[in-house]
Parts: sequence; structure tokens; C-alpha cells
Amino acid sequence: IKVSLWTRGAQGAMLVISNLGKERLDAGVSLNLKQLGLKPTARAVDALSKSPVALSHGQISIPLDSLNWRMVQVQ
Repeated sequence: IKVSLWTRGAQGAMLVISNLGKERLDAGVSLNLKQLGLKPTARAVDALSKSPVALSHGQISIPLDSLNWRMVQVQ
């Protein structure tokens, strides 16, 4: 799993989460919301489809097929 993250403090963060492996998996990403300037009540959505992405206590778990990626917006 590779993650790239861009942040604008309280305005939110954008993540690109990539599975560079050969098998499908549930990618787990841990975010320090406070350090990113986000509230504990922050929500995550798929940046392209706008569908919700589970975010609980700074933890994201997202299914990814092999050699696939998702762009996630956290606000």
C-alpha cells in the first residue's frame, strides 16, 4: 500500500491510496486528525464518486483491487 496525502489544515485533506500488490486487499490507513488540523468528527468520501468511506477515530479501511487506487477526501 502506498498513500500520498495533501492537506489544507481545517479545509481538509486529500489522499490517494494505492494497492501496488498482486492481490485484492482492504487497505488500512491511520490518520492523526489533530495533527492534520481536522476535527475528530471528520468524514471521508471517495473524491470521484462522492460515496462515503468509513472513517473511525482516524482509521480508514478501504477495499482495493490489485494495481488499483482510490482518491479519498477527508473534511
